[in-house]
Amino acid sequence: MKPRRDHADASKSRGLGGIPRLALRPSEAAQALGVSERTLRTWVTHEGLPVARVGGAVLIPTAELRSWLADRVTTERRTEALVAEMLCKLG
Repeated sequence: MKPRRDHADASKSRGLGGIPRLALRPSEAAQALGVSERTLRTWVTHEGLPVARVGGAVLIPTAELRSWLADRVTTERRTEALVAEMLCKLG
């Protein structure tokens, strides 16, 4: 059985020669995010998670993954703030 890598380790993956990885395979991205591959596929299909298909390989660019995740966090915070504001006005 392979030792399980910490989520933080997966996001700092290094390729050959210590060069930072530019993209992750779906299984690696899912592990880095702490979600199942099925959830990751749903995000690709329905939530706009960017992927690149190169010579039959499906890759998720790390910069795009970080940006996509940051957008989700920002949007969620804005939504929560709007809901709180509306509830204050109603009550």
